[in-house]
Amino acid sequence: MRFKVGSGVDKLTVPVNVMLFRAEGARVAVVGPGGRVALRPVQIGRDFGSSLEVLSGVAPTDSIIVNPADSLEDGQQVLLAQP
Repeated sequence: MRFKVGSGVDKLTVPVNVMLFRAEGARVAVVGPGGRVALRPVQIGRDFGSSLEVLSGVAPTDSIIVNPADSLEDGQQVLLAQP
């Protein structure tokens, strides 16, 4: 029996302060079209302490919300801070 480990699997590392842990599972809040929040379910891989490996649910091109409020909801309007 052979297993492919690490090949063909997209992995992304995010800081732990982007995570929301809800009754329905782990979520990451991203800013979608029109400045609306989308709470995306994520599959967590390895825990590196200050960061987590995310196996699915977000992409490197997503605008992820850092330190999201626990009260944040799907579809809520947000303003992006300018760099």
